[in-house]
Amino acid sequence: MSTVDQIASATGLTNTLNRQQAKQAGVLTELASGSTQSSIAKALATPFETESQTLPVVQQNIALAGNVLSTSGQALTSVAANLTQALATASQALSAPDSVKGTLAQQFNSLIDQTQGFVNNSTINGLNLVGSGAKSMTVNTTTEGGQLTLAAAPSSASALGVANVSASSWSSASEIQSSINQIQTALNQITSTQSKFAAAQTALTAAAQVNQSSALAASSSAAALTGANVAAAAVNGKTAQAQTQFAAYAEEEENNENERTVRSLLDNNKNNG
Repeated sequence: MSTVDQIASATGLTNTLNRQQAKQAGVLTELASGSTQSSIAKALATPFETESQTLPVVQQNIALAGNVLSTSGQALTSVAANLTQALATASQALSAPDSVKGTLAQQFNSLIDQTQGFVNNSTINGLNLVGSGAKSMTVNTTTEGGQLTLAAAPSSASALGVANVSASSWSSASEIQSSINQIQTALNQITSTQSKFAAAQTALTAAAQVNQSSALAASSSAAALTGANVAAAAVNGKTAQAQTQFAAYAEEEENNENERTVRSLLDNNKNNG
């Protein structure tokens, strides 16, 4: 599955396009039955009004999730910095005299302990993806039920498997090497989590753009379909030819204003990624 398709699936974009197609089909059905301009306008306006009422809530949820991801990402950066310093401390201990290893062990433990504060202080509105007891967060990404789940990833040093040490344990080179191995594994895990968070942030940004574009496209299509010239064709044209021409115009407007706009956003996102 391509990156574009993954984002489309994650944000519920497929459902958004299906809704636009269903709205189009409803308009064409109205036209085929000989309905008037007012009936067509109502068919367009009803789903758009519903969307305009729920869209702000969805967009707020997306913005909150984005803030949570950003704050959690900053915490991960701080944890990684401390672990990198701890790795250097452990590496130094490998060749240090026994009289110095105790001091290095204390420095190591201090760096490890600080990471707990970094992750626990990354809470936004009670939401935290990397702290102790972190829980996954599910975000509604569209007005049609699209969702994206942000997986919890507790990321303090201890949660990542890096243990505190004692001066006596570091008298053995194998014990020091064990600490080094733990840190290297933890840093790899942080890198993986950062990549997942970045992908989720991209998906949320795309969802916000799609939602806004969908609203603008619907509004633009409604205005075009109720334009004076086209409306006159619908109201005054009683022949099958007039109905067919108007139906073709409606279809063209839907395709141009909805599906093309949404797909362009996703293509741009793919190119930027």
